[in-house]
Amino acid sequence: MNESIYRIRNFCFTYPFNKNTITLNGEINILQNDIVLINGVSGVGKSTLLYALKGLIPNVIMGAMEGEIIYKDRNISDSSIYERIKIGYLFQNPSSQMINRTVKQELAFGLENLEMSPIVIGKKVNNFLHEFSLTHLSERELYTLSGGEKQIIALLSVLITDPEVVLFDEPTSFLDPVSARNFFEIFSTFARHKTIVIIEHNHEYLKHYITRFIEIDDTGNIVEKPLSQIRWSKNFPLKVPDVKITDKLFISIRNLSFSFPQKEILKDLFLDICKGEIISIVGVNGSGKTTLLKIISNANKNYTGNIKLEGRDIKLIDKKELYSRIAIVMQNPENHFLFNS
Repeated sequence: MNESIYRIRNFCFTYPFNKNTITLNGEINILQNDIVLINGVSGVGKSTLLYALKGLIPNVIMGAMEGEIIYKDRNISDSSIYERIKIGYLFQNPSSQMINRTVKQELAFGLENLEMSPIVIGKKVNNFLHEFSLTHLSERELYTLSGGEKQIIALLSVLITDPEVVLFDEPTSFLDPVSARNFFEIFSTFARHKTIVIIEHNHEYLKHYITRFIEIDDTGNIVEKPLSQIRWSKNFPLKVPDVKITDKLFISIRNLSFSFPQKEILKDLFLDICKGEIISIVGVNGSGKTTLLKIISNANKNYTGNIKLEGRDIKLIDKKELYSRIAIVMQNPENHFLFNS
Protein backbone atom coordinates (compact mmCIF):
# COMPACT_ATOMS: atom_id res chain seq x y z
CA MET A 1 0.00 0.00 0.00
CA ASN A 2 1.36 3.42 -0.95
CA GLU A 3 2.17 5.71 1.94
CA SER A 4 0.72 9.18 2.35
CA ILE A 5 2.99 11.95 1.04
CA TYR A 6 0.75 14.98 1.64
CA ARG A 7 -2.33 15.66 3.68
CA ILE A 8 -3.91 19.07 3.10
CA ARG A 9 -6.83 20.07 5.31
CA ASN A 10 -8.75 23.38 5.33
CA PHE A 11 -5.82 25.41 4.02
CA CYS A 12 -6.09 29.21 4.34
CA PHE A 13 -3.50 31.84 3.53
CA THR A 14 -3.47 35.63 3.53
CA TYR A 15 -0.62 37.46 1.80
CA PRO A 16 0.86 40.52 3.58
CA PHE A 17 -1.04 43.78 3.04
CA ASN A 18 -3.90 41.87 1.44
CA LYS A 19 -7.41 41.72 2.88
CA ASN A 20 -8.45 38.72 0.78
CA THR A 21 -7.83 35.25 2.20
CA ILE A 22 -7.30 32.24 -0.04
CA THR A 23 -9.44 29.48 1.44
CA LEU A 24 -9.49 25.82 0.41
CA ASN A 25 -12.26 23.93 2.18
CA GLY A 26 -11.89 20.18 2.56
CA GLU A 27 -9.12 17.65 2.51
CA ILE A 28 -6.67 16.27 -0.04
CA ASN A 29 -4.68 13.15 0.73
CA ILE A 30 -1.90 12.58 -1.83
CA LEU A 31 -0.27 9.16 -1.86
CA GLN A 32 3.11 8.01 -3.05
CA ASN A 33 3.27 7.79 -6.89
CA ASP A 34 0.03 9.72 -7.35
CA ILE A 35 -0.05 12.02 -10.38
CA VAL A 36 -2.60 14.62 -9.35
CA LEU A 37 -4.09 17.34 -11.54
CA ILE A 38 -5.36 20.36 -9.60
CA ASN A 39 -8.00 22.27 -11.56
CA GLY A 40 -9.81 25.53 -10.85
CA VAL A 41 -10.42 29.04 -12.12
CA SER A 42 -7.63 31.62 -12.01
CA GLY A 43 -7.22 33.24 -8.60
CA VAL A 44 -8.72 30.41 -6.57
CA GLY A 45 -5.36 29.63 -4.92
CA LYS A 46 -3.81 26.80 -6.92
CA SER A 47 -0.32 28.32 -7.16
CA THR A 48 -0.47 29.35 -3.51
CA LEU A 49 -1.20 25.73 -2.62
CA LEU A 50 1.89 24.60 -4.53
CA TYR A 51 3.99 27.18 -2.64
CA ALA A 52 2.77 25.57 0.57
CA LEU A 53 3.48 22.03 -0.69
CA LYS A 54 7.05 23.08 -1.47
CA GLY A 55 7.44 24.61 1.99
CA LEU A 56 7.85 28.15 0.64
CA ILE A 57 4.81 29.02 2.76
CA PRO A 58 5.37 29.95 5.53
CA ASN A 59 9.18 29.54 5.54
CA VAL A 60 9.95 31.92 2.66
CA ILE A 61 6.69 33.58 1.63
CA MET A 62 5.34 35.36 4.68
CA GLY A 63 1.68 35.67 5.56
CA ALA A 64 -1.04 34.31 7.83
CA MET A 65 -1.58 30.58 7.35
CA GLU A 66 -4.24 28.33 8.84
CA GLY A 67 -5.06 24.67 8.38
CA GLU A 68 -2.73 21.74 7.83
CA ILE A 69 -0.06 20.91 5.28
CA ILE A 70 1.38 17.58 6.39
CA TYR A 71 4.36 16.21 4.45
CA LYS A 72 5.37 12.65 5.29
CA ASP A 73 3.55 12.75 8.63
CA ARG A 74 5.10 16.07 9.71
CA ASN A 75 4.00 19.65 9.38
CA ILE A 76 5.69 21.05 6.26
CA SER A 77 6.98 24.03 8.26
CA ASP A 78 8.90 21.62 10.50
CA SER A 79 10.64 19.81 7.64
CA SER A 80 14.33 20.47 7.12
CA ILE A 81 15.84 22.15 4.07
CA TYR A 82 17.32 18.77 3.10
CA GLU A 83 13.86 17.21 3.11
CA ARG A 84 12.46 20.05 1.01
CA ILE A 85 15.28 19.64 -1.53
CA LYS A 86 13.58 16.37 -2.51
CA ILE A 87 10.51 18.39 -3.54
CA GLY A 88 11.08 19.73 -7.04
CA TYR A 89 9.17 22.81 -8.20
CA LEU A 90 8.68 24.08 -11.74
CA PHE A 91 7.39 27.66 -11.78
CA GLN A 92 4.94 28.97 -14.37
CA ASN A 93 7.52 31.49 -15.57
CA PRO A 94 10.80 29.61 -16.16
CA SER A 95 12.88 32.80 -16.06
CA SER A 96 11.98 33.26 -12.40
CA GLN A 97 13.96 30.17 -11.38
CA MET A 98 17.04 30.57 -13.55
CA ILE A 99 20.07 32.06 -11.86
CA ASN A 100 23.08 31.00 -13.93
CA ARG A 101 24.57 32.22 -17.20
CA THR A 102 24.54 29.17 -19.49
CA VAL A 103 22.39 26.08 -19.95
CA LYS A 104 25.13 23.73 -18.73
CA GLN A 105 25.70 25.82 -15.59
CA GLU A 106 21.96 25.87 -14.87
CA LEU A 107 21.68 22.08 -15.08
CA ALA A 108 24.74 21.68 -12.86
CA PHE A 109 23.57 24.08 -10.15
CA GLY A 110 21.14 21.75 -8.37
CA LEU A 111 23.70 18.93 -8.37
CA GLU A 112 26.29 21.28 -6.88
CA ASN A 113 23.87 22.01 -4.04
CA LEU A 114 23.59 18.26 -3.48
CA GLU A 115 27.40 18.32 -3.04
CA MET A 116 28.16 15.91 -5.88
CA SER A 117 31.70 15.82 -7.24
CA PRO A 118 32.54 17.89 -10.34
CA ILE A 119 33.25 14.71 -12.33
CA VAL A 120 29.87 13.18 -11.50
CA ILE A 121 28.11 16.48 -12.21
CA GLY A 122 29.79 16.83 -15.60
CA LYS A 123 28.84 13.30 -16.65
CA LYS A 124 25.26 13.66 -15.50
CA VAL A 125 24.74 17.01 -17.22
CA ASN A 126 26.23 15.74 -20.49
CA ASN A 127 24.10 12.58 -20.33
CA PHE A 128 20.93 14.65 -19.82
CA LEU A 129 21.75 16.97 -22.71
CA HIS A 130 22.48 14.00 -24.98
CA GLU A 131 19.43 11.99 -23.90
CA PHE A 132 17.06 14.85 -24.76
CA SER A 133 18.92 16.00 -27.90
CA LEU A 134 19.84 19.36 -26.36
CA THR A 135 23.63 19.32 -26.68
CA HIS A 136 23.36 22.22 -29.16
CA LEU A 137 22.07 24.38 -26.29
CA SER A 138 24.73 23.45 -23.73
CA GLU A 139 26.80 26.64 -24.03
CA ARG A 140 23.92 28.97 -24.90
CA GLU A 141 23.38 31.87 -22.56
CA LEU A 142 19.99 31.63 -20.90
CA TYR A 143 18.83 35.08 -21.97
CA THR A 144 19.12 34.00 -25.63
CA LEU A 145 16.68 31.09 -25.20
CA SER A 146 13.05 31.34 -26.21
CA GLY A 147 10.33 30.96 -23.58
CA GLY A 148 9.75 27.36 -24.63
CA GLU A 149 13.44 26.48 -24.57
CA LYS A 150 13.71 27.98 -21.10
CA GLN A 151 10.76 25.87 -19.94
CA ILE A 152 12.45 22.66 -21.12
CA ILE A 153 15.75 23.60 -19.43
CA ALA A 154 13.91 24.56 -16.24
CA LEU A 155 12.20 21.15 -16.27
CA LEU A 156 15.48 19.31 -16.73
CA SER A 157 17.18 21.38 -14.00
CA VAL A 158 14.52 20.07 -11.62
CA LEU A 159 14.48 16.46 -12.82
CA ILE A 160 18.27 16.09 -12.91
CA THR A 161 18.34 16.29 -9.09
CA ASP A 162 16.07 13.20 -8.94
CA PRO A 163 13.40 14.62 -6.58
CA GLU A 164 10.84 12.36 -4.91
CA VAL A 165 8.02 14.87 -5.45
CA VAL A 166 7.59 17.26 -8.39
CA LEU A 167 5.22 20.25 -8.39
CA PHE A 168 4.28 21.79 -11.76
CA ASP A 169 2.63 25.20 -12.12
CA GLU A 170 1.19 25.61 -15.66
CA PRO A 171 4.20 23.99 -17.35
CA THR A 172 2.89 24.47 -20.93
CA SER A 173 2.00 28.16 -20.60
CA PHE A 174 5.11 29.17 -22.60
CA LEU A 175 5.03 26.28 -25.06
CA ASP A 176 3.68 25.75 -28.54
CA PRO A 177 1.79 22.44 -29.12
CA VAL A 178 4.81 20.58 -30.50
CA SER A 179 7.03 21.70 -27.61
CA ALA A 180 4.26 20.85 -25.14
CA ARG A 181 4.18 17.30 -26.44
CA ASN A 182 7.96 17.11 -26.17
CA PHE A 183 7.70 18.45 -22.63
CA PHE A 184 5.30 15.69 -21.61
CA GLU A 185 7.41 13.04 -23.30
CA ILE A 186 10.20 14.08 -20.95
CA PHE A 187 7.65 14.23 -18.14
CA SER A 188 6.48 10.67 -18.84
CA THR A 189 10.05 9.37 -18.78
CA PHE A 190 10.52 10.62 -15.21
CA ALA A 191 6.96 10.26 -13.91
CA ARG A 192 7.42 6.66 -12.90
CA HIS A 193 7.94 6.22 -9.17
CA LYS A 194 7.43 9.95 -8.53
CA THR A 195 4.66 11.80 -6.74
CA ILE A 196 3.49 14.62 -8.98
CA VAL A 197 1.09 17.51 -8.41
CA ILE A 198 0.35 19.57 -11.47
CA ILE A 199 -1.66 22.68 -12.33
CA GLU A 200 -2.46 22.77 -16.03
CA HIS A 201 -5.32 24.29 -18.01
CA ASN A 202 -4.51 22.30 -21.15
CA HIS A 203 -6.01 19.07 -19.84
CA GLU A 204 -5.70 17.29 -23.17
CA TYR A 205 -1.94 16.90 -22.68
CA LEU A 206 -2.42 15.05 -19.40
CA LYS A 207 -5.17 12.52 -20.02
CA HIS A 208 -2.71 9.63 -20.46
CA TYR A 209 -0.69 10.44 -17.34
CA ILE A 210 -2.73 11.57 -14.36
CA THR A 211 -4.18 9.19 -11.80
CA ARG A 212 -6.37 11.69 -9.93
CA PHE A 213 -8.30 14.88 -10.74
CA ILE A 214 -9.05 17.39 -7.97
CA GLU A 215 -11.29 20.39 -8.59
CA ILE A 216 -11.24 23.59 -6.53
CA ASP A 217 -14.42 25.56 -7.21
CA ASP A 218 -14.70 29.35 -7.13
CA THR A 219 -15.65 29.28 -3.43
CA GLY A 220 -12.62 27.16 -2.50
CA ASN A 221 -14.37 23.82 -2.00
CA ILE A 222 -12.20 20.79 -2.79
CA VAL A 223 -13.88 18.03 -4.80
CA GLU A 224 -12.21 14.96 -6.29
CA LYS A 225 -13.73 13.82 -9.58
CA PRO A 226 -13.52 10.37 -11.16
CA LEU A 227 -11.38 10.39 -14.29
CA SER A 228 -14.30 8.90 -16.23
CA GLN A 229 -16.23 12.16 -15.71
CA ILE A 230 -13.54 14.50 -17.03
CA ARG A 231 -14.04 16.28 -20.34
CA TRP A 232 -10.52 16.29 -21.71
CA SER A 233 -10.94 18.56 -24.70
CA LYS A 234 -12.09 22.16 -24.49
CA ASN A 235 -13.97 24.01 -27.20
CA PHE A 236 -13.83 27.73 -26.59
CA PRO A 237 -16.70 29.68 -28.17
CA LEU A 238 -15.16 32.54 -30.09
CA LYS A 239 -16.96 35.65 -31.23
CA VAL A 240 -15.63 36.76 -34.59
CA PRO A 241 -14.65 40.43 -34.26
CA ASP A 242 -16.34 42.91 -36.55
CA VAL A 243 -13.34 44.34 -38.38
CA LYS A 244 -13.02 46.22 -41.63
CA ILE A 245 -9.98 45.18 -43.57
CA THR A 246 -8.60 47.79 -45.92
CA ASP A 247 -5.86 47.76 -48.53
CA LYS A 248 -4.13 50.64 -46.76
CA LEU A 249 -0.60 49.58 -45.82
CA PHE A 250 -0.01 50.06 -42.09
CA ILE A 251 3.30 48.33 -41.34
CA SER A 252 5.90 47.29 -43.89
CA ILE A 253 8.94 45.17 -43.05
CA ARG A 254 11.85 44.84 -45.45
CA ASN A 255 15.03 42.72 -45.23
CA LEU A 256 14.62 42.26 -41.48
CA SER A 257 17.37 40.19 -39.84
CA PHE A 258 18.22 39.61 -36.19
CA SER A 259 20.79 37.45 -34.42
CA PHE A 260 21.77 36.66 -30.87
CA PRO A 261 25.54 36.24 -30.36
CA GLN A 262 25.21 32.46 -30.73
CA LYS A 263 22.21 32.10 -33.01
CA GLU A 264 20.59 33.73 -36.02
CA ILE A 265 16.85 34.15 -35.40
CA LEU A 266 15.38 36.13 -38.32
CA LYS A 267 16.83 36.46 -41.80
CA ASP A 268 15.68 38.72 -44.66
CA LEU A 269 12.07 38.85 -43.51
CA PHE A 270 9.50 40.65 -45.67
CA LEU A 271 6.00 41.35 -44.33
CA ASP A 272 3.19 43.77 -45.16
CA ILE A 273 0.39 44.43 -42.66
CA CYS A 274 -2.70 46.36 -43.73
CA LYS A 275 -5.07 48.25 -41.46
CA GLY A 276 -7.76 46.03 -39.98
CA GLU A 277 -5.94 42.75 -40.52
CA ILE A 278 -5.72 40.13 -37.79
CA ILE A 279 -2.56 38.11 -38.40
CA SER A 280 -1.44 34.93 -36.64
CA ILE A 281 2.29 34.26 -36.51
CA VAL A 282 3.07 30.59 -35.88
CA GLY A 283 6.28 28.66 -35.47
CA VAL A 284 8.19 26.41 -33.11
CA ASN A 285 9.77 27.70 -29.92
CA GLY A 286 12.92 29.65 -30.67
CA SER A 287 11.96 30.55 -34.25
CA GLY A 288 11.70 34.27 -33.45
CA LYS A 289 7.99 35.02 -32.99
CA THR A 290 8.38 37.01 -29.78
CA THR A 291 11.53 38.68 -31.10
CA LEU A 292 9.59 39.84 -34.16
CA LEU A 293 6.85 41.41 -32.03
CA LYS A 294 9.42 43.19 -29.89
CA ILE A 295 11.09 44.58 -32.99
CA ILE A 296 7.81 45.78 -34.52
CA SER A 297 6.94 47.54 -31.26
CA ASN A 298 10.46 49.08 -31.19
CA ALA A 299 11.21 47.38 -27.86
CA ASN A 300 14.20 45.73 -29.57
CA LYS A 301 16.27 47.92 -31.87
CA ASN A 302 19.25 45.65 -32.52
CA TYR A 303 18.17 44.52 -35.97
CA THR A 304 19.10 45.17 -39.56
CA GLY A 305 16.56 46.05 -42.20
CA ASN A 306 13.71 48.52 -42.25
CA ILE A 307 10.33 48.77 -40.55
CA LYS A 308 7.90 51.52 -41.50
CA LEU A 309 4.65 52.64 -39.92
CA GLU A 310 2.52 54.20 -42.65
CA GLY A 311 5.66 55.02 -44.61
CA ARG A 312 7.74 56.34 -41.70
CA ASP A 313 10.73 54.56 -40.17
CA ILE A 314 9.70 53.51 -36.63
CA LYS A 315 13.15 54.44 -35.31
CA LEU A 316 12.50 58.05 -36.30
CA ILE A 317 9.00 58.35 -34.85
CA ASP A 318 8.62 60.11 -31.50
CA LYS A 319 8.17 57.57 -28.69
CA LYS A 320 4.97 59.14 -27.42
CA GLU A 321 3.37 58.90 -30.84
CA LEU A 322 4.72 55.43 -31.62
CA TYR A 323 3.59 53.85 -28.35
CA SER A 324 0.15 55.38 -28.69
CA ARG A 325 -0.22 53.48 -31.97
CA ILE A 326 1.68 50.20 -31.41
CA ALA A 327 1.33 48.28 -28.14
CA ILE A 328 2.69 44.88 -27.13
CA VAL A 329 1.22 42.46 -24.59
CA MET A 330 3.97 40.22 -23.23
CA GLN A 331 3.60 36.49 -22.67
CA ASN A 332 4.45 36.95 -19.00
CA PRO A 333 2.07 39.56 -17.53
CA GLU A 334 4.49 40.33 -14.69
CA ASN A 335 6.69 42.12 -17.23
CA HIS A 336 4.04 44.85 -17.42
CA PHE A 337 3.51 45.51 -13.74
CA LEU A 338 5.11 48.57 -12.16
CA PHE A 339 3.11 49.21 -9.00
CA ASN A 340 2.01 47.41 -5.84
CA SER A 341 -1.73 47.62 -6.38
